[in-house]
Amino acid sequence: MYYVFNSGSNSEVIINLQGLTATDLVLSVFESSCSSSAITCTLGESQSPVISVTPFTNYYVRVHSVSFHSTGTFNICVEKTSSEISTINGTIPGWNSSCGERNATVKLYQPATATQVASYNVSIQSDGSFNIPAIEIGTFDVIVKVVGYLAKGIRDVVIAAGVNSLSVGSIINGNMNNDGAVNITDFSLFAPAFSSVVGDANYNPFADLNCDGAVNITDFSIFVTGFSKVGDNAPLTPLLSH
Repeated sequence: MYYVFNSGSNSEVIINLQGLTATDLVLSVFESSCSSSAITCTLGESQSPVISVTPFTNYYVRVHSVSFHSTGTFNICVEKTSSEISTINGTIPGWNSSCGERNATVKLYQPATATQVASYNVSIQSDGSFNIPAIEIGTFDVIVKVVGYLAKGIRDVVIAAGVNSLSVGSIINGNMNNDGAVNITDFSLFAPAFSSVVGDANYNPFADLNCDGAVNITDFSIFVTGFSKVGDNAPLTPLLSH
């Protein structure tokens, strides 16, 4: 009998046999069931050595007695190993410093799929930078969603151990209700704020698209540029929407 596990985003794992009542056990790991050669084989130990694996890949575990006559029970526990810390220093080119800081979400997906691996809440600084101090290692599709803007996707981003850089590229403003599209609903929020300035009861900072303290024709021209566009969603296609 083979037991199956998926490596997830990990490149190294350790397999532990817990709750042992069986003895004289052999722990073997294969890249496919009924494979003729194991990638690791441990005799008489409750823990395997560190096993190098390919992320998001199925592996097969076989546990048996050397004598084939011993009986008992055991639990199989697959654990990721401690690895070097990986960080991302990200930038949004052309970010308007007048807009100050803005909350955002960075999501990682298995490439070309809608399978989310991780999600991080970040703050876009006034210079357009953001930082994720501890992030998964591997190759991912990345989707960045800044509050008030359409989501932007970047395909096949390689995140290695250590410090990584990520340029998001330009993002589209005007998604005032953050539903992933700039449409008539956003316009219904923009219109009541038109001609207002900071301090007015009807002033809406998300309608002030250029962050100059007034909602006017300049903001409307920015809004029109993004009207009817939608943000990127997983799975990302080879040609992004913007």
